[in-house]
Amino acid sequence: MTRRSFLQVAAAVPAWNWDRAGARFSLPDGSGEIRFLTPSTFFVIRRWNDSSLGVTLPSGNVKFTAAETGPGAVELSTDYLRVHVDRATFRLRVTRANGELLLEEASPARRSPRGVSFHFNAAAGEEFLGLGPRNDAALSARSSRLATTTPFLISTAGFGLFHRQPGEYEYDLTQGHRTLALKADRAEYAFYYGPTPKDICEEHNRVRPQSSLRRTGTLLPPSATLEESVRRILHASLSGIMVPRFDADRFAETPLAARARQLALLFPWGGDPRFEAFFETYLDEARERGIPLIHPLPLQFPRDPEGLRHTTQFLLGDELLAAPILGEAPTRRVYLPMGRWTDLRTNTEHPGRRTIEIESPDRLPLFAKNGSIVPFGRLSEGPIELHYFPNLGAEFFLFEPSTGGISQVHAAPAGDYLRLEIESQVTRRYEWIIHHRGPAKKVEGGPVSHVRHDAARNNLHLEMEGRAGADHIVNITL
Repeated sequence: MTRRSFLQVAAAVPAWNWDRAGARFSLPDGSGEIRFLTPSTFFVIRRWNDSSLGVTLPSGNVKFTAAETGPGAVELSTDYLRVHVDRATFRLRVTRANGELLLEEASPARRSPRGVSFHFNAAAGEEFLGLGPRNDAALSARSSRLATTTPFLISTAGFGLFHRQPGEYEYDLTQGHRTLALKADRAEYAFYYGPTPKDICEEHNRVRPQSSLRRTGTLLPPSATLEESVRRILHASLSGIMVPRFDADRFAETPLAARARQLALLFPWGGDPRFEAFFETYLDEARERGIPLIHPLPLQFPRDPEGLRHTTQFLLGDELLAAPILGEAPTRRVYLPMGRWTDLRTNTEHPGRRTIEIESPDRLPLFAKNGSIVPFGRLSEGPIELHYFPNLGAEFFLFEPSTGGISQVHAAPAGDYLRLEIESQVTRRYEWIIHHRGPAKKVEGGPVSHVRHDAARNNLHLEMEGRAGADHIVNITL
């Protein structure tokens, strides 16, 4: 292209400008704007000449660069992202800093009498999670058409999208990724770069309406079966609903009433005091970080494609895999992800990356992951049981509602012994329960009051007093 031709093209392309908040583009029929909130989150705003202004969006003082990369092209760059903008049409393409494609508009946002439509390309093998408490049997919405009022989507390509305007949305994910914001008069969405689903949830926590976190839980649409209830809970959790609520009373007069009561125990209002310490920590995490209480397998193990296949099991927090019994069958199959897993009913260890069959029990099937600490008990009464599952090191940050602080507990093998540590914010009794470990030959350090070995389950128990503000370390030779 000659210099004269370049100048002619440049003169025909609408103007643009930028500052520390983002970049703005003048268009023949309106305007477009990219506004950064963090180096990995930005807003896309497209207004037409008669569009409403909408609410003021937050912005951050983000370090980024902006440069023209060719006739009619602009690139905005942060440490994590490259946002490529066609100045003439406001068509976007987003890549990682290394150039790997994340999201590309097949065509720019368009306005019609029905609303505003978006058309993105979808990569081969890309799956889409979220979009409300659906009853779909598959976790991925790829190849589906659906309507929702919860327009939060997580892509397995490593990003999330959230349309901020309240209202109804139609998604067509059968060929590519099409969205219609019904009755909208402007385009307005947030882009989150993860790359993991948990990272995306944390970015979403900066943007989502805070009212979506309710301690008593968000009641979901009614379900005809327990299996449908669990599916809705998993879809809700992948849609930014922090604490989905299960109502066991719906099944009170059915043959599955006992199973429904078991399932209800897995929620903060379920009535099982053993989970109080555990739930308080993860409710605080939901509030502070935006990570839901219920972890569907793709949220916890995003690199395991098998996780997308399982819609009747999930994790409580990071440590416990729940496989509720949802019917009257005498057995059920459970997929165990990577790691080693201990059945809390029998104390039996199972290797991961395989499916096992368990009998339909009177107690809810729960499996603890190797390399984790699980606290059980009531914070106000004690003692708090600290269940440690070696061989890997583990830690747990126990939220203390009475002080707003964090009590830290750590456990790890260290040569020929195990090292246990408690940094308690309040004074209370603790009982360490070390699974799959024999009698102790020697116990040194810490105010340990009692040591015993449960030979039937092969667990080692140590009772001790944790004083507020003290750092207690115990070394155990086995």
